[in-house]
Amino acid sequence: MNAQQNRSTSITNRRAWSIAEAGRIYGVSRGFLLNRIKQGTLHARKVGRRVIILDSDLLAFFESERGK
Repeated sequence: MNAQQNRSTSITNRRAWSIAEAGRIYGVSRGFLLNRIKQGTLHARKVGRRVIILDSDLLAFFESERGK
C-alpha cells in the first residue's frame, strides 16, 4: 500500500475530528465551523477539553448546506 492509499484509508476510517482537522479536510475555516456550532446548525461534542465533530454530523451538515 502506498502513502496516498494509506492516508485515504486512515481518513475514511476516522469517525470523529477536531475542529481544525475537519476544517482542513472539508476546506473551510475553523472559525466557520465554530460559528455553525454556536448557531446550532452543526452538532459537536466535548470530550474532556477537546471539542470533536462526528464524521456523520459533518456529512449531514454539508449535505444540508448543499441543498440551500
